[in-house]
Amino acid sequence: MNPNDLKCRAKDLNGNVVEGWYCCVTKRHYIVYDKVEPLTFGRTLNGAGQHEIDPATLELCSEPVLKVKPKEFKDEWNKYPELPKITTMTGKRKAQLQTRCKEPLFVENWKGIIKKMSESPFLTGKETNWHADVTWFLANDNNYVKVLEGKYDRAEAKGVEQRETSLDRLARLSGQL
Repeated sequence: MNPNDLKCRAKDLNGNVVEGWYCCVTKRHYIVYDKVEPLTFGRTLNGAGQHEIDPATLELCSEPVLKVKPKEFKDEWNKYPELPKITTMTGKRKAQLQTRCKEPLFVENWKGIIKKMSESPFLTGKETNWHADVTWFLANDNNYVKVLEGKYDRAEAKGVEQRETSLDRLARLSGQL
């Protein structure tokens, strides 16, 4: 885990307690940003929302900062009636979301992936008795990547002609007899 994803609390050089994201800029200085998102290492400091702190007072929180809040995720998911409604973000779902939030590809694309899922006849259960739910979506780093890559897109969306099924062919041929 990247240390700048960890929330921290420390005393600045004036003795004031500050909270934010930990960032080691040089070997001697630690900075706390009062921002919604942590800055990446090596970024130029702009003076806004930063505090030089006494490293001896640094306390890291036990949990990383969630880049996608559970309520925000639930609200976005529930915008799509084709997907099974999320009634609650259980502890397991929150933990899975936290794990996915460590993956930049997920953080950058999660809303678009949910939209793509809602447009997939396979994932919404229109083609089979199975449908994807939030547990499937968050379970691992493979499922959402397959959606993003278009594995479950409609054939028309992929620009591929639908394959003729055996029954379709039989019906077509019987009409020619």
